[in-house]
Amino acid sequence: MRRRLITGFLLIGFLSMPLISDSKKDKMTISAKEREDIISDGAFVMPSAGALANSLKIIFHNIDWNQFIKPNIKDIGKTNEEKVLNLGIKGADLFFLSISQNVNNLTTVAKNTNLILNEIIINRKSINSVSRKKSLKNLQKLIKKEKWGLVLKEITTLKENINMDFEDMQKHHLALLNDIGSWMEGYRLTVEALKLNYKKSETAILIQTPLINYLLKEIKNSKELEKFSKRDKIIDLLENIDTILNQSKNYQLSKQDIDKLSNFFTNKDIL
Repeated sequence: MRRRLITGFLLIGFLSMPLISDSKKDKMTISAKEREDIISDGAFVMPSAGALANSLKIIFHNIDWNQFIKPNIKDIGKTNEEKVLNLGIKGADLFFLSISQNVNNLTTVAKNTNLILNEIIINRKSINSVSRKKSLKNLQKLIKKEKWGLVLKEITTLKENINMDFEDMQKHHLALLNDIGSWMEGYRLTVEALKLNYKKSETAILIQTPLINYLLKEIKNSKELEKFSKRDKIIDLLENIDTILNQSKNYQLSKQDIDKLSNFFTNKDIL
């Protein structure tokens, strides 16, 4: 059975935050029970890229995500697993940079994404197909033209198509790593934003226990990832985050909790 794809970008658990309709700007909420049921069933319902961006803007206003992101990449990775994890991380960076609308950094990350795709070789062939290269070129054109709505859509489509390729090639563990890379980077960026401008009422965005448990189960059960160099570090990071979240009260985290989460990412040296 194919691993059920986590639809959309899996940047952060947007089921735990208010979603804003692009047209009506109406706030929609989902109960904790509904969220638990959705995630436990594996049916990760994600809003559009525009809705995600709007939600982030509502919570963090005009925060400059560039301050938390390093657009250049020092090491692509040696194995396909390491490269795909980095691919997921850069995918999250693309999304957040598009919210800050930084043309230069976005262009740099888009080029690095193309570079990583070129280096992921499966069956003696790069996964950077003609259609992928075309999509990346189109993305860079949209960035230069500052068509931000289309940029968000193109980024999300690119991520989804890459994962579909992995699934079609029966490389389910690579699709999982792409998701995990995106999630970890998105979660880290959100933690850093809350660390900079702490508001207890907004920390609910980080309470993603069912989603974290799902990722833990997937990576622990993957035979293909048993020898992955960063497997244990990822599991340790997720379990440490889960411990903090399980101690939270009323879907809120203290400033001390946020600082601990930030230190987890710094100490694990994964991203």
